[in-house]
Amino acid sequence: MAVEITRTCYPPAVLCEAVVQSSDAKAARRMLAIALVLEGVDRRLSAP
Repeated sequence: MAVEITRTCYPPAVLCEAVVQSSDAKAARRMLAIALVLEGVDRRLSAP
């Protein structure tokens, strides 16, 4: 099942900065996965 990413207001670099500052590990993993997908990494490799 493919899901189209429609909100690109946060570039991958901004998401990575938020990951570093986050104290919530689950949220950090989700943000990192989204950043990797936005950079073009295969979803299976970027999934937490």
